[in-house]
Amino acid sequence: MYQAQNELKTLLAYELARQNALDANLSQLQAVNQAAEYDSNVESAYIDSITKFDVIDPYDGVNFQLLNEEFAYEKPKPSGMLDFR
Repeated sequence: MYQAQNELKTLLAYELARQNALDANLSQLQAVNQAAEYDSNVESAYIDSITKFDVIDPYDGVNFQLLNEEFAYEKPKPSGMLDFR
């Protein structure tokens, strides 16, 4: 009876150790998944930041004023056209 009791205790300890190892592996897997999701989000944000651009018509009055104030933009003179002013 003592031998069977000791064997059961040994099996219980083995199963607890196995369960702890599985829990540790699960935690590592979740951390890796979160890191991969974070990396994906960062990469997506980076790609969005380098591929996003705004098209502004410099000949529109409001846009020209914005460009002039922000970037000191000057309208280029049209080539081949005479200034009739």
